[in-house]
Amino acid sequence: MRTAGHKVRRPLALVLTAAAILAAAVTGMTRFASASLVNVAPRPISVHVVATRPDVPNVLRLVASEDTWNDDRATTTTHGSDPRLAIADGTQACFVIANVTCTNVRNARTYVKFDLSGLPAGATVQSATIQMVGGPTSINAAPVTARRVTTAWSESTLTYNSRPTTSSSGVVTGAAAASGGIEVLTLDVTAMVAARGTATIANGWELRPNGTNDSWWYSSEWGTAAQRPTLTVIYR
Repeated sequence: MRTAGHKVRRPLALVLTAAAILAAAVTGMTRFASASLVNVAPRPISVHVVATRPDVPNVLRLVASEDTWNDDRATTTTHGSDPRLAIADGTQACFVIANVTCTNVRNARTYVKFDLSGLPAGATVQSATIQMVGGPTSINAAPVTARRVTTAWSESTLTYNSRPTTSSSGVVTGAAAASGGIEVLTLDVTAMVAARGTATIANGWELRPNGTNDSWWYSSEWGTAAQRPTLTVIYR
């Protein structure tokens, strides 16, 4: 004959047994998870290296490191700090160069120099272009010739009397074109820059009129940086 006390103990035992099974299962899962995390090997990291394309050319754009001008009406005057540069033939012209009143000039020459130390010695030059900005004027009919300067000069000391010598070999000529209310002069000096190993261009270029004409251009002292003289070299 079963008593009421036996009936109470049996459900309690069943509850305790189920709890023990559940606790054991949880403990086993935890150990398995821990073992799995410890034994998992790290995933390899893939690094993609993008190499520089050898078929893409390099571009070196330089603003004139020095520039100035001179003329035979003021043979001992320096113009290294002027915001504009004059180019004129033997007929007197009047340009607004450094102030609001015009300056009488005659036989004026401009000199520009660029620091090409950033161009690798063994680089193959594909193109080299000097760009000058002037105006707004009507000087687009005034072609300019660029000559390679062969002796040293400084914008702070160069005058008409102390002007450097130039080479007549490989001279180039360009004409200005109107662009957005200004005049832009382009001079292709590729051959001279490419031959820099045998004919130095460290002294820059002299710009003179080609024929009987006059023109003026912004210098490296000009307030608008985008309108200063530049040399753009494309090379490999």
